[in-house]
Amino acid sequence: MTRKPLRHTPCIFCRERLSSPRGEHVWPTGFIQDIFPDKDHPYRVEIGGRPHLKRDGSPWVQNHFPRVQLPCCKPCNSVLNKRFEQPTKLIVRRLFSDEGAVTLASTEAHLVGLWLLKTCLLLVHPEVRQESTWGSIAPHRWNLTVIPDDLYSWMANDQPPPTNLSAWMSKVRDPEPDDPPSRRMFLPTVMADGRTTQFQVGQFGIRFLDIALVYHPGWPIEHPFEADGRAVRIWPYDKNGAFNSTRLPVISRRAIAWTTGPEVHFAPGMYGKANLPPLTDGMDWMFHSVPGVVRAAALSAGTDMTD
Repeated sequence: MTRKPLRHTPCIFCRERLSSPRGEHVWPTGFIQDIFPDKDHPYRVEIGGRPHLKRDGSPWVQNHFPRVQLPCCKPCNSVLNKRFEQPTKLIVRRLFSDEGAVTLASTEAHLVGLWLLKTCLLLVHPEVRQESTWGSIAPHRWNLTVIPDDLYSWMANDQPPPTNLSAWMSKVRDPEPDDPPSRRMFLPTVMADGRTTQFQVGQFGIRFLDIALVYHPGWPIEHPFEADGRAVRIWPYDKNGAFNSTRLPVISRRAIAWTTGPEVHFAPGMYGKANLPPLTDGMDWMFHSVPGVVRAAALSAGTDMTD
């Protein structure tokens, strides 16, 4: 189905005005020119840590990094630029330097975390548009019909981000044959008080870094590699702590598998009220011992959500 041109599509932030012809560029032009210049081509596509292949079995590559756009009006675009891009331009360039070793003061780390949160949220929006043949490769678009929250207007109205989002960063390499099996994190769909809420994930490889963004309202979550220092939480970020990427060990891009969990049904009035144990990779994936759960029915065999 052919989409309307951006200028005929409502802005995803204010939902009042129509988008400008150019909309919002998720990856700023200056960022692409500095971090992904055309001279460094070819650029390949990976989904779930695996190269995306063409019909003939060869890797899908392109000579320049794809531009990604979203419907956005001029006033909202101006706010996004002032709030996110201008304060972080130099800091983000340092983070994605060739050496991959950077130390950020607490204020800088907070700004970068906010920028990465914003960027990853834009990449999972169902209206995201990628140029050329890359437009058909978008495995992380979220289904906003099962997310009963507004995840976008805060960016353009100077409000804090929603509290139901977490993001982590890892330093990664290509998988090797003797790597241990992936650690599996099951993300449920919650059925409570007549409402369906589907937990969702977006996982993005940006050069040597991997960013995982998870929507998990009302249920805390622990990344399998955060405790031993193989992943660092970038949102919400501790404003009193500095960030040193040199301390991050390198792990496989496929070290963790974010997996579709079951439908989890809560007793009336219990979800959001009971003290839920954090979601971990080692817990009972049918959630029998979670307070307030009356039934868990598997949605699937547990498919990877980032494939």
